[in-house]
Amino acid sequence: MVLIKLINKIKIQLILFTKTVFVVLISFLLSSCNNGDVKLQQTKTIDSLQTTLLSNKKLLSQIDSTELSKAINKFEIYKQFINSNIKDTINKTDAYAIQSFINAGNNLQTIQLNKINLITRINLLSNQLLKLSTDIKNNSFQSSQINGFIASEKVAQTEISKYCIEEQNNYFKNLQQLKTNLYLVEQFILKRNNNQLPTVINSNPNI
Repeated sequence: MVLIKLINKIKIQLILFTKTVFVVLISFLLSSCNNGDVKLQQTKTIDSLQTTLLSNKKLLSQIDSTELSKAINKFEIYKQFINSNIKDTINKTDAYAIQSFINAGNNLQTIQLNKINLITRINLLSNQLLKLSTDIKNNSFQSSQINGFIASEKVAQTEISKYCIEEQNNYFKNLQQLKTNLYLVEQFILKRNNNQLPTVINSNPNI
């Protein structure tokens, strides 16, 4: 009788143990599954952010570095001549054209520098995302920490996208403003320089 009770007790314990193991195993599988889903979503988000960075870089590429350099080169030489030769009062038309020309040129110089800085920033953000992808694969941080890093990257992305759009718009706007006033500025210079433009640069209405 005692033996039968002992056997039954062992069977009960075995059943309970089996159930416990089963529950633990199911919990582990569900946890692994959920973790895999989270990592997949995080990776997809990072890929999306990389795509946005690439789009911003392409946007900046529309700021033609060669055209920009030529325009700035002409601006700097014309500006130097104007600053050296305007000693008296000039008419309103010339004054407006010259001031608009100088404002546009100064802005283009800023845009040239901003383009370099933005590309450097984009490359830095891209490298950070690559490292973050590696951290996800290697489980270097807890999921909540990774989500925090991704949130920070999204904020940076929003800012960089805004600046890239602004610089592209500013580039076309100021380049057009420079070209629009170029003719009047050159006419002004010709009057003051024996009908010649500064010899270090040839006039090119297309800049």
